[in-house]
Amino acid sequence: MPTILEEVIRQNNEKSGGSNKITCMIADQGMAWALEIAEKLGVRCVVFWPMCAALLALITSTPKLIDDGIIDEEGFPKGPSTFQLSDGMPLMETARLPWYVNAGREAQKLVFHYMNANSRATKKAEFILCNSFQELESPTFNYAPYVLPIVPLLTGLRLGKPVGHFWSEDTTCMSWLDEQPKNSVIYVAFGSLTIFDQSQFRELALGLETSGRPFLWVVRPDLTENTSDAYPSGFKDRLGRRGRIVSWSPQQEFEARGVASWDDGIMARARTLKEMANRSMEKEGSSFKNLNTFVEAMKSENAHIKDEEE
Repeated sequence: MPTILEEVIRQNNEKSGGSNKITCMIADQGMAWALEIAEKLGVRCVVFWPMCAALLALITSTPKLIDDGIIDEEGFPKGPSTFQLSDGMPLMETARLPWYVNAGREAQKLVFHYMNANSRATKKAEFILCNSFQELESPTFNYAPYVLPIVPLLTGLRLGKPVGHFWSEDTTCMSWLDEQPKNSVIYVAFGSLTIFDQSQFRELALGLETSGRPFLWVVRPDLTENTSDAYPSGFKDRLGRRGRIVSWSPQQEFEARGVASWDDGIMARARTLKEMANRSMEKEGSSFKNLNTFVEAMKSENAHIKDEEE
């Protein structure tokens, strides 16, 4: 892929001129190798991080974790079971570090070194943009001031379907959702990576059945081994129209319908965070100012270059 990307940019810039020339690359931090290509071709480069800033701070702090004796040079725990990068930041567990995968020690080592390589490449970026806002993770941004929060980037108002994931949305549930009362549907989804053994899968199915509530359950084809045969005997027959099982849900459309059943405390907290996020996007808000800083820098030929030591 690096070779192909380099050739695409090179060919485009040799043939194009003016506004059609690629002058800046924004790359996901998980593919920071692309920044090395940008640097080689004289193209300005920016990193984008779509998750919480605390996780990025952790990934880019592995040298510190090694020096502090929390992990060894292969990413395995060797110190206390919990640690904190800085005051006010979330307490983290060494048993749940992001490079841990359920595929053995060799796979974990590969993931750890891949993340470290991305972190080293990230230092080439002029900016590290983060899908967060200052007030949400203030201690983290104080610890990692080189990360620029530019507001939550929502797709709810975007025309067309979201892109960037590998599973096709199953919209067969939408008419069923329209029949459900407000705040009544249990939504069950475990993302794109979680794997259950068949015993766990059956327990979850029986729990949903026993709840007596309508539910939307996202069951990827690889959620468990032989998914089609993993359901408890007679489960789907007993289910009737009370629940729907889809391979990948149109989550934003589902949430927009208001039928999901949420805990009152979670809903109250979500409303508070929504108000905070909205304030950050107002003209004098922190994210508005950060985004404006980035835009102005991109318009300038003399953008701020992040110090190598940061």
